[in-house]
Amino acid sequence: MITLTQIRLVNWHFFEDITIPIGNLSLFAGDNGSGKSTIVDAIQFVMASDLRKARFNSAAGDKRGGRDLAGYVRCKLGSESTEYLRGDAVAHVLLEFSTDAGNFTAGACVEAFRDSRTNDHFWLAPGIPVDQVEIQTADGKPLVWRQFQDIINSRGATSYESANAFRRDFTARLGV
Repeated sequence: MITLTQIRLVNWHFFEDITIPIGNLSLFAGDNGSGKSTIVDAIQFVMASDLRKARFNSAAGDKRGGRDLAGYVRCKLGSESTEYLRGDAVAHVLLEFSTDAGNFTAGACVEAFRDSRTNDHFWLAPGIPVDQVEIQTADGKPLVWRQFQDIINSRGATSYESANAFRRDFTARLGV
């Protein structure tokens, strides 16, 4: 049996660095705008690893509809005077799974820029819990992909050159 046990979100919309325990049965409850859909969209993004297949939920009260990856990383506010909370920014989404063969973590690092470009990078790490992954610099800023890649690769993780390669290995680990 495969179980999603923890989620860690760093710089993902309003979540600066949060680890959320998950189990076989989980319920997200809260007021509109509290982050329920934001968490589900983060899980979906890593598991689909393809923006064409991800269907991000519309924000509560967002009449224009639709969220996008850059909006999650740069923290889209939706107001005309302050469109984004962050300029160029980096976010990390980590999903920890428990399987009969042991634990592993699947993750994504996304860099989003003011000029609307985004770069997404995916990785898998056997036996490293999400709360033991070094994500931030000494001054508390999320690590950019090159810095982060060096750290996780030194701990036995595999970083992928393409989302397709990640998806192939990830789905194989999930037994799909």
